[in-house]
Amino acid sequence: MGEFRGTIEREGAACGIMIMRHEPTKPMIQEAKEAGQFKPEYHTAFDRLQIVTVQQILDGARMNLPLMEEVAKKAQKSKKNDQPTLLSE
Repeated sequence: MGEFRGTIEREGAACGIMIMRHEPTKPMIQEAKEAGQFKPEYHTAFDRLQIVTVQQILDGARMNLPLMEEVAKKAQKSKKNDQPTLLSE
């Protein structure tokens, strides 16, 4: 978990999700909590490191990743119709 956390921090990633076959150990959970939270502009904060088991996924658990919505909102916000046309003076 420490290497995973280091990679996320080194790459400047907002978050990372560790998918595991078995339940995480207490030290793994502690490491994930110590990584802190990420606060997107348009959403509530969420854990930077999340641990999810395969069984949780099969049971219908969803990852807490509001980033796709934020990316879409930023793209819409920056979309402006101020590009000059070929015939503009």
